[in-house]
Amino acid sequence: YFDEDFLVSIVQKKNFVFKEALEKLKTTARWRVKHNVDMITEAEVSDHLGSGDIFWHGFDRWNHPVLYIRPGVQDMDKIDKVATVRAGVFRMEQGFKMMPPGISRIMVVMDVKGIGWAHVDTGMLRKAVEMAHVGYRDRVERILIGPAS
Repeated sequence: YFDEDFLVSIVQKKNFVFKEALEKLKTTARWRVKHNVDMITEAEVSDHLGSGDIFWHGFDRWNHPVLYIRPGVQDMDKIDKVATVRAGVFRMEQGFKMMPPGISRIMVVMDVKGIGWAHVDTGMLRKAVEMAHVGYRDRVERILIGPAS
């Protein structure tokens, strides 16, 4: 996760402050340990990967890998929310491994087609926000939200 391209991108930020950057990295490292991110295996989350609700597809014009998230295809009554979030973490980690040299961020496309109130789960949203804000801060270049088709 803390590869050279990512660390260089942190240091080259416009308002870089070493102490703040170090604290952010420590917080992210603690989050990764707490959630056993490096221990998630494909076998553990395979039941949650085949639904097509989160997948990688191509690169944007700046060469960032593109992660598609389609919550509208999930049956919220039948999903294991913890396992679904772990599957999302697994997918994120896959994206970091496919980044070309010099690229340290991803593009996220959230396809809201088919979303209704049945897809709103505040606990799951809280976990997703924590994952994005603490676990993957400075790793998302852009998030596009809207119907993708």
